[in-house]
Amino acid sequence: MIRISHLSATSAIALCLATPVLADITAAEVWEDWKSTSAAFGQTLTAGNEDNSGGVLTLNDVAVTMEMPGEKIDGMIPNITLTELGNGTVEIRMSPEFVMTMMIDPPKDSDGEAVKTTIVIATPGMDTVVSGDAAAPIYDFTAPVIDLNVTEMIVDGSPVDMETAIGLTDLAGRYAIQGTGDRDHESQINAATLTINISGSDPEDGGSTFSLKTAYKAIETTSAGTAAGMGALGGDPAAAITPETRVTAMLRHGGGSTAVAVTDPETGDFKLDATTRSGQLDVTIADGVIGYDAVGKGLDITVSGDQIPVPEVTAAMDEMAFGLTLPILKGEDVKDYGLLLNLSGLTVSDFLWSMIDPETVLPRDPATLLIELAGKARVLTDLTDTAALEAGASPGEVESLNVKNLRLAFAGADLTGKGDFTFDNSDTLTFGGFPAPDGKVDLKLTGGNGLLDKLVQLGVLPQDQAMGARMMMGLFAKPTGDDTMESQIEVKPDGSISANGQRLK
Repeated sequence: MIRISHLSATSAIALCLATPVLADITAAEVWEDWKSTSAAFGQTLTAGNEDNSGGVLTLNDVAVTMEMPGEKIDGMIPNITLTELGNGTVEIRMSPEFVMTMMIDPPKDSDGEAVKTTIVIATPGMDTVVSGDAAAPIYDFTAPVIDLNVTEMIVDGSPVDMETAIGLTDLAGRYAIQGTGDRDHESQINAATLTINISGSDPEDGGSTFSLKTAYKAIETTSAGTAAGMGALGGDPAAAITPETRVTAMLRHGGGSTAVAVTDPETGDFKLDATTRSGQLDVTIADGVIGYDAVGKGLDITVSGDQIPVPEVTAAMDEMAFGLTLPILKGEDVKDYGLLLNLSGLTVSDFLWSMIDPETVLPRDPATLLIELAGKARVLTDLTDTAALEAGASPGEVESLNVKNLRLAFAGADLTGKGDFTFDNSDTLTFGGFPAPDGKVDLKLTGGNGLLDKLVQLGVLPQDQAMGARMMMGLFAKPTGDDTMESQIEVKPDGSISANGQRLK
């Protein structure tokens, strides 16, 4: 199947063609800047015929080509007109529809599949006006609709029964770019709606079918960075991410829905419906460090199917968040890293609860899982150098770990924790190949014994196992209140481990 990098490259070309990237005060300069910017994105842009007269530059059979190892993307726009409006701006109009073809031809000695994909891109009514000057052109565009439709996909010579359609409505945006070489750029795009529809069948799998329908509203995106760096993101990561790369990107939406349906002759039907109240995604690349933060709020999920022993399973969540800060380029200096996972306010339907707890023994309070880590690490091998990593090169060394927040709340029990550790990477013998740690973590558990009692009452946990769990809690923790226990686990570089000052190892 098509990898993310292929789709990213396709999207980059489609956006460049649908919304010309550069322009200047004359139509001819617009065209030259457009070509040079396309080259910065790894593309070749040519016109079969050019006619410049009366302040109007007409381009026919405009071809764009992008080649990467084992991949090639071709697009053709029948007509583009660049009209000088007489006030120092240039208006760009283009054919309402054009076709792109993406070819993936892996090496013959690999397990990869040869794929040909044909995409029709429609931009009826799109209008772009370019202002500014040669050093810092600005363009503003509007479009009532942009549609991308995959009309053909052939894998290893055989057609695939799959339809893909992506649509945006009521677009408005601005793009500014300046400089030469790795050009600085900023952009902002808003859209009223985004829809993605994918469906298909597999005759070789007994006629199984699948469909995916996604719709979001109030889309807002912004980005800034260097044009060459952003273009390379669709190809070689090692070329895209250098110590000089600077990229920020943001996506917001005002709510959406996703529906998945699968039919299979052997396993039966499966359906998933999900909605979300809002969401956001932030991505940064700076100083060889990638930052990724995604948050979804107000999630509701319903799952049903022949393999599920209940009519349907429903769940809701106040917030689902994932964050990652990861240094990926080698260097002598230590860099910050971090990880965040937050699943808060998780609830499931009473019907599902009644299957395991018909007498309502367990509290049905919303559950929460929170893990927030931070620290410093040194990268010894570029994480973009897959060949070196596959050959066994050490990716890096962790120098410190800060457990900023740890929480697990479920059925009346609540476990929290915080801690700090440093690591001696010169000593990998004391802890069996792991750098010797030095630090401690403080833990607090409330409602633990009450939960054990209720699990025994339900018959889920045998009495002897509950007794064993209480003995373990007594070994590692001390009572500090009504069904409250606290523990401080300390690890020393000499290999010793203690709980509340009592040595365990």
